[in-house]
Amino acid sequence: MNRLAQFSTPAQIAQFELYLSMLVEYNRRFNLTAIVERDAVIVKHFLDSLTLLDFLPKEPIKLIDIGSGAGFPGAPLKIVRPDIELTMLDGTMKKILFLRALIDALELKNARAVHGRAENLTKEFKGVFDVAVARAVADIGGLVKYAAPLLKKDGCFYALKGGDPLSELKNAEKIIRKMNCEVSAVHYLSLYEYRRSIIEVRLIK
Repeated sequence: MNRLAQFSTPAQIAQFELYLSMLVEYNRRFNLTAIVERDAVIVKHFLDSLTLLDFLPKEPIKLIDIGSGAGFPGAPLKIVRPDIELTMLDGTMKKILFLRALIDALELKNARAVHGRAENLTKEFKGVFDVAVARAVADIGGLVKYAAPLLKKDGCFYALKGGDPLSELKNAEKIIRKMNCEVSAVHYLSLYEYRRSIIEVRLIK
């Protein structure tokens, strides 16, 4: 966990250790992720999720993680930023059961795991969140379609993508405009030997 020390307190490192052990344990039953080797989890799940830290507002926010799966990127962000009010959304009940157990075990306050699909929860969550995030759950056009109705005015959506998202963005131009959004930035990062891009989309109306 030394790689996480720059982001985390000793207490938060202990939370990440417990997260890792629970991920491995539950994965035997629920098949949550193909990545369970310790160093790979730290880099490809924990540190990858924390690449979003530099882009989040510094003040407390309401954040929704769409298609959270085993909690990425929402849960690592919540560990390091306990002031975030976190909603993790997923359509697979076994993943929700894991996330609820994780919330209890890590004693995460103001965090919840909701079973459902974003397109079916627009009425309940319309205009609720300051920030929405998603990692590798759909193409950017579909993600913006799901995320935009959930955001407050001037809210932001961050999609974690691979190293070359431009063709995907090109195909999504019409739907992004239709959802009253604009791409405000594309950030390119290197995470050890891995390339990552973060597409930043802002709701403008």
